[in-house]
Amino acid sequence: MSVLVVDLLNTHKAMDDKIKALTPLLLKHNGPRYLPTYQGSLCGETAAIVRSMCEIWHQDKGDEPLLLTGLVCVQADLLQAVVALNSAKDNFKYAVDRIRHGDKANATLTGLADHALKGLEPRRSEELRLAMQTAGISRLDLLKCYRHIRVLPSPLESLSWTWARTHTKSVPISMAEAEKKAVQLLSGDTLRLVLDKLGALKPGTAMTFMRELPPRLCANIVYRKDGLRSRKTITTTGVTVVEAPQLPKLAWRENPGPRQAEATDHLTRIDAKIDRTPYIKALNIHLYND
Repeated sequence: MSVLVVDLLNTHKAMDDKIKALTPLLLKHNGPRYLPTYQGSLCGETAAIVRSMCEIWHQDKGDEPLLLTGLVCVQADLLQAVVALNSAKDNFKYAVDRIRHGDKANATLTGLADHALKGLEPRRSEELRLAMQTAGISRLDLLKCYRHIRVLPSPLESLSWTWARTHTKSVPISMAEAEKKAVQLLSGDTLRLVLDKLGALKPGTAMTFMRELPPRLCANIVYRKDGLRSRKTITTTGVTVVEAPQLPKLAWRENPGPRQAEATDHLTRIDAKIDRTPYIKALNIHLYND
């Protein structure tokens, strides 16, 4: 098992090395860029791009938020550095998945590694723990570590942002899961009432947890492939890059916000089977219609 921890440390270092290689290239890059959500001064644009593309740590309260989106035109050397970082992120994710060995719980990396070090020779175990502490692995934001810097196809003719406004997401929930959620989130009389209401259901009653989803940023792109014009809709998070000397045609739309109640009547076939009135309002738990 110690091999997995060593691999975790090595892939983390490789990812960090790729970030250190990409950062100076970005800092000296002065090519065309479009940052529709950036609100700072012109001289701060490059630093914002670097943070958006290279940040892998959890942010502290008060830190400037990362750029929601953007497009930067790059040359071959910078593109190669981006691709190398994306590859290093894949290797790191693979190392994390191996040490997690199927455990999808919200455990910390240090906790997972500590489990892997059990039974190892004490001196070797302490060496690895010290190495992890020095690397600061416990502060890593895994979503940032896994997320690729998106590379758009070239030649790119146009990019227009849009917002997908799926109103709700439903996830089936068992009685045991519902009771566990109630105990975790509620207390006192509210908890007792909720548990009583759950207990009143017939065994095997199907339930689902529903939550509203915020609008999701997407992008519609038009590009040339084998001489033919192609179109694609993609999800986009953070700054994207394209190998090009100039920006394509661009269209930005502001976040429309959540849908109004009267605009949410359209339901998917699955959601149409769900009673829109929550059975347990405090937990957003719904029953299915007969």
